[in-house]
Amino acid sequence: MQDAQDGPSRTDVDAIVVGAGFSGLDAVHVLRERGYTVQGIEAAGGVGGTWYWNRYPGARTDSKAFIYCLSFSKELREEWDWSELYPTQPEVLAYLEHVADRFDLKRYFAFDTTVTAATWDDDTSLWTVDTSTGRRFRARYLISGVGCLSAVNRPQFDGIERFQGRVEHTARWPQEGVDVSGQRVALIGAGSSGVQLLPELAKTAGSVTLFQRTPNYVAPYTSTRFSDEDREAYRRDHEAIQAHIRQNPGTMYFSPAGPSAKLADPAERETVFEQAYAQGGLAMLLGTYEDLLVDPESNDLASEFLRSKIKETVHDRETAEILTPRTYPFGVKRPPCGVGYLDAFNEPTVSVVDVRSTPIEGFTERGLVVDGSEYEFDVIILATGFDASVGALLRLNVTGRNGRRLADVWAHGPESYLGLGIPDFPNLFTIIGPLSAFGNLPTVVEHNVDFVADLLDKARAAGTPVVEADVAATDAWVQESRTIAAQTLLTSAKAANSWIMGANLEGRELAVLWYPAGANTYFDRCDEERERGFPGFSLAPAVPTTAMAV
Repeated sequence: MQDAQDGPSRTDVDAIVVGAGFSGLDAVHVLRERGYTVQGIEAAGGVGGTWYWNRYPGARTDSKAFIYCLSFSKELREEWDWSELYPTQPEVLAYLEHVADRFDLKRYFAFDTTVTAATWDDDTSLWTVDTSTGRRFRARYLISGVGCLSAVNRPQFDGIERFQGRVEHTARWPQEGVDVSGQRVALIGAGSSGVQLLPELAKTAGSVTLFQRTPNYVAPYTSTRFSDEDREAYRRDHEAIQAHIRQNPGTMYFSPAGPSAKLADPAERETVFEQAYAQGGLAMLLGTYEDLLVDPESNDLASEFLRSKIKETVHDRETAEILTPRTYPFGVKRPPCGVGYLDAFNEPTVSVVDVRSTPIEGFTERGLVVDGSEYEFDVIILATGFDASVGALLRLNVTGRNGRRLADVWAHGPESYLGLGIPDFPNLFTIIGPLSAFGNLPTVVEHNVDFVADLLDKARAAGTPVVEADVAATDAWVQESRTIAAQTLLTSAKAANSWIMGANLEGRELAVLWYPAGANTYFDRCDEERERGFPGFSLAPAVPTTAMAV
């Protein structure tokens, strides 16, 4: 294959990378450094991935800043100064823009370009990618960096087009913002986006009404500002920090207080819970006891503690009860973190409507109807989340060997090997794809990208550039993932409407979307695969073709 020219005009390359968030930027950087020609494709007008689109007020990470970043460059760590422990969307986006500029990555991307179809051709052993701009690209390898939370979920509410006011979705927030000053605002959805946005809306809106299907165990944020001493410390301790999160099941910078909540001394357990709650973020889930997601009794103790915090914080008893989760265990839904979320319900302008027992019936010109009552609004905001993990991949309209459509193959749930490769879809690799590890995203991204790059290097050295996940290895990985999930409390996902199992979407079959044994175990399994020479992947020569012209 000939070397492609630099810049977005090239159409034939070694690898096409879809997405310009953490996954896409890292993949382009690593592959370019290893001598592959690369073409990136991004639907947005710039880099950032989910941080480009999710510009709603209050959006911020639930990973600590010094791990929510790419680790491959010491120079990058020295140059970039995070301002606070849990950075907000503008700062994360600025960081990713800095990464792209620092490593000259933008010129490898075609922006404002959506993939409309990706098709494997057995006759040429190449992928053809069609796009919304009419441009067609060909490549030996197709790498998805579309992310796990990027395919927007827009429920089909009856008559929403009739509403005469403004309708926005948190995942497609306008760059110019939304002025809600003095407005009557409806917020539909109480997941992470809704939890982060609601207190910000309450600052200026005339009123905010939350329409909640599933209440959440909400953790507070303690997003402290960073001092120069803090920055020096995390730079100095970088290697130790990376080793620590590599051994944490969620790739987070927490250490469990003990193996079992139910076996701990009650007074000690209360202290552990209080300290974790005060620490904020995901400390309650990952910094207390190791058995919260496997032992119902231990989970009940943590769940009841968090319920008590809701009761303590929200003054109105009826409102507190609506906001209190009682039908599912803590941690089955990824716990959202918010600044002032529960406190906001003590304001007279903020209210909540339970739409689990009495769903939204439809929309009118003036608002929406629940249980026969019409609620009037000026602005309606959908915080209805995503078609997690699989949705963005399926929207690429991927067709593999023998005309097999990925949408058909995954009709009853995703199947892949290590979350990276799929039988009958040669040379397609899915960074943080279904059945990959679940945890701090940049850490998993870098591990996935390096694994794929090592695999491609082996194929290149052997002269066997067609790489495909083995059917038996894939079947075993899928079965292992499902077996482990069945031994956890994740089986309660339907009661929680949890996107972790795809249960947030109406009509969708419950599916295991992540390898549930922990990211640390996942990394070990991938490292073993690499050390053994990638036995779970078959390598074959490509069909002879003429040199690919640019």
